[in-house]
Amino acid sequence: MEIRKMSTRQALLGVSEGIAALRLHRARARTAEVVLESKILQRFLHFLRKLVSPIFSVQKYELFECDDIRALPPLAKYTDIHTQTYDGAITVPQNVVDIARPNHGEALSVVSIANTVVGYVRAAFKDTYAPDSEVLVNVRAGEVYLHDLTVMDGYKGVGLSKYLVVSAARAFHERGFSKVIIGRSMQHGVPASLNIERLGFSNSLVISAYRFFGIRINVLTRKH
Repeated sequence: MEIRKMSTRQALLGVSEGIAALRLHRARARTAEVVLESKILQRFLHFLRKLVSPIFSVQKYELFECDDIRALPPLAKYTDIHTQTYDGAITVPQNVVDIARPNHGEALSVVSIANTVVGYVRAAFKDTYAPDSEVLVNVRAGEVYLHDLTVMDGYKGVGLSKYLVVSAARAFHERGFSKVIIGRSMQHGVPASLNIERLGFSNSLVISAYRFFGIRINVLTRKH
């Protein structure tokens, strides 16, 4: 059997590598434990939320407003993307009616790609019930409330929500409306991921809805 001599430097290097490997192994083990604990905690919190949701729940609904057309960002022009606002003066085409089903007394803004309607947002001119907050959104004379923003499956995630909101707001400002209001919530309507503040709107009201044993309490926080 051949015995190889190892220098002191090589020996120290081997010990150092061994310690480093041991530390790496322990670090990976700790990371695995943290991930496991995180998953267990998430499952527990999910179970806890389902358990207490019939007893206690909290929902947040935010209202934003834009009172200056100059605050709206410019939109790029595309040859295949078209927007149109129907406010009663223009007859709504049947292909739009089939998809959006306009509400009586409300306007409708739609976005189309190659003559196919791919999204719409409704516009109300009077106090309108918001199902997210279960309250009436107060709409005064000269104001318009955008709600029920919808983008069809297959066209989501490409910026059409932003395009539609800004186009509709600009159209109503140009028609003489002094203020455009829009709501956002985690459950319905305008997606929570849509950064409305970057579209020229400012947060005016937050409605926090607390439900305890079937009793609902709305807490209103005005921003300005």
